[in-house]
Amino acid sequence: SQESSPPPGHTCGNEGGSSSTVCSVPPWPATWQMNASTIIMPCNYSDFQVPSTVAGWGIVDFDWSNSLKKWSAATPMDNDERQLMQVKMIKESPLNPEYTKVWIYRNVVYGYPWFTSVRKILDDPAYADWFLMFSGQGNYTSPACDDNYDPPKCTEYFHTQMDTPLPTTRWGPEGSPIGGYGECFPKDNISGCDCGTKPCGFYVFNHSSTSVVNGQSFQEWWLDSYIFNEVGSSALVDGFYWDDTWYPGGVGDDPEPGMLEDMGLTQDDLLQLTSSFDANMMALRNRTLAQGKFAWQLMTYEKVGDNSTECTADLRSFCQTGSPTPVSYTHLTLPTKRIV
Repeated sequence: SQESSPPPGHTCGNEGGSSSTVCSVPPWPATWQMNASTIIMPCNYSDFQVPSTVAGWGIVDFDWSNSLKKWSAATPMDNDERQLMQVKMIKESPLNPEYTKVWIYRNVVYGYPWFTSVRKILDDPAYADWFLMFSGQGNYTSPACDDNYDPPKCTEYFHTQMDTPLPTTRWGPEGSPIGGYGECFPKDNISGCDCGTKPCGFYVFNHSSTSVVNGQSFQEWWLDSYIFNEVGSSALVDGFYWDDTWYPGGVGDDPEPGMLEDMGLTQDDLLQLTSSFDANMMALRNRTLAQGKFAWQLMTYEKVGDNSTECTADLRSFCQTGSPTPVSYTHLTLPTKRIV
């Protein structure tokens, strides 16, 4: 079976994805080779990840921050295209075995204008209903304007500026960004970062939109033109990390202070957004498995027993047909004496 329910007290979709996401097993054959059953999510801020640093891992999953220094400096920014370039580097390296699978990043709540597919519809007012707006009441926690422009660039589209590239960012001695998240380079001396016609920031998808634009519903665009665009649908890409989630209390993983008030969202709005998000996530899950790919959020985290008998029984239970696929096992007991 491709489906399994999480054990009591457990859910699938940790660190992003829907709280009601159905746990699944990967669509590729099972293996008992231990190094082929490993997963790593590396991130090199300064450039591409060197293939030798991830050689031999079973799954290599790249975050959107990978190669941050390079894509944030591009005009316009080209995060998604660089993800595919990174995947090709790993897949074509003779250092990586055939079993290595490579995954990429997709945020399912926030729209990043450093992704070309997102920037394209942010720049087109016909797609406005596919994003959530500022409430119009003013006095916002998140700024509506980017003062790096002269005059400041403003928008009614709600956006936060967490982890956003800025022209004032500097790089620390270990390659980490300081004072921003990526350093962008203005096209001229009166411009801020090149994120299209709107300020750079985290925009918010409106999963509840019923608007059809250029023959596509939001869900159709979200699946066909964003997640499974020419990058996500590439045969070289084996899966995804789906980041963030909606739940009745708001954004579950990376909420920004004051964002619900800035957008003027009511409890009924949150319930509707959560319901629509869950439906879109189920469509995404089914599409992902149908294309022979997988996602981090289709796995679950498990705690094994503290003694050898319980630990053995727990691990054996995870090897049964239909068991959820754990991404990690947690065992908290430390040895009290050295065994020689």
